[in-house]
Amino acid sequence: MNQNDTVRNLLLSLGVVFLILWVLPKLIKAPPERAPTTDQGQTSGVPPTGEPLSGGEPSAPGTASSQPVADVSGTSEPDEQGTGGFEVIEADAEQTLVMGSAPTNGLDEEAPPSPYRMHLNLSNVGASVESATMTDHAEALGSNERYRLLSMIERDDGRRFRSLEVGQINIDSVVLSLRDRKWHVDPVEETADAQTVRFRIDVHKDGAPALRLVRTFTLPKQGRDIMRRDLLSELVVENLSGEQHRIILTYGGGVGIRRANTRMEDRYIDWGLHDGTQVAGHRKGRGDVAKKPGHTLELYEPSVEYPDTRLSWAATANTYFTCTIAPLNRDGTDNASYLASVTAIDADGDELTVNDTTLRFVTRAENLDTGRTATFPADIYPGEKDGDGFREVGEYVARNYYYQIAQGFGWCTFSWLVEMMIWLLNALFFVVPDYGVAIVILVLVARAALHPITKKGQVNMVRMQQRMGEFAPKI
Repeated sequence: MNQNDTVRNLLLSLGVVFLILWVLPKLIKAPPERAPTTDQGQTSGVPPTGEPLSGGEPSAPGTASSQPVADVSGTSEPDEQGTGGFEVIEADAEQTLVMGSAPTNGLDEEAPPSPYRMHLNLSNVGASVESATMTDHAEALGSNERYRLLSMIERDDGRRFRSLEVGQINIDSVVLSLRDRKWHVDPVEETADAQTVRFRIDVHKDGAPALRLVRTFTLPKQGRDIMRRDLLSELVVENLSGEQHRIILTYGGGVGIRRANTRMEDRYIDWGLHDGTQVAGHRKGRGDVAKKPGHTLELYEPSVEYPDTRLSWAATANTYFTCTIAPLNRDGTDNASYLASVTAIDADGDELTVNDTTLRFVTRAENLDTGRTATFPADIYPGEKDGDGFREVGEYVARNYYYQIAQGFGWCTFSWLVEMMIWLLNALFFVVPDYGVAIVILVLVARAALHPITKKGQVNMVRMQQRMGEFAPKI
């Protein structure tokens, strides 16, 4: 057998192996999937305060709870007719409010910079955010358009999906939709440090007030020099009636994240789980969520198997921008204990649409006594993946937001090496304020540093070729 025959046989063998590896998974029947988590939130044995069970319960992603799960919310669709005597009292008309800087902020270099780094359009429908525009980032190089991170999604059938909307409330096993309800809203309030908007909506039972929900968004004044970009959210439920009510809330994440990479899909679901000591990051692609109609991806659900694990944050993101939500405890600390489940969902249930992947947060069941309130706060980071900020701002470091950047480094290199190269590139840019020239210099520096290794490899290759030449006649 000559050398050509050997090469041909080797290639044929490799082709057969790859064909088998490609066909075999299609012939093997996949195991049945776990039933998707429902909107209403399922839990078992949750105490009235919404705190963890005495044994602890958080769970690892993709694992089922090790204890029986009872549906305390009912399995029916959100009831629009107020079954059980409940009725949502909404406002007369839709309203849109504006927070933050002007959309053209940053275009005039001589104008003083705005104390706000984003422009927000908020809607009283679902107490939500219709759009979020990063006013200190251009849409494209040299463009006067500012980068829009979040956008309202509208379908041909009239359905609309907004960011951070309050989806529904379960009251005594009666599920009421809130995402399409018009909340009452107060004018934007501005102080020396921030802007604030408050939405409110009441639920009546048999014509008498039962619950009041208040959703507050606070946008702090944060210059670019402090490397923060925060939007604070607080949802408060107050019992206005003379009886106890059992409640479960559902609220959503960001929608409208666009693809940043023109050559490939680069939208992801990222999330961090705190194991009691540190936060470990996880990532799934958009395709893992929208595999088929109605499919959901479980990110977090409590279980006794992992007693110390809680969700730290979850994000919808692309390569360069992220909308990260970090639910907080009522005392302001991280890793909220009131969550029953967090899932990534395809909002419209159509796996062919690509811009409506979002998050769904479901709270534990809580018994709310007369005159008492339950608060559900969260820190939201809508903006660019800022390497300096994610490494230096205390809360961002503790939550391991930098994981979202490190995932872009690739699996075949070390984070410290990438960070060193980035630091060196920025240092060269400081000396030569042109990234093109800085990149050329960086390449020359890298080649010079690797020259001894490259030279040794080339010398060894030449020697090997000489020896093979000597053995060729004998072979």
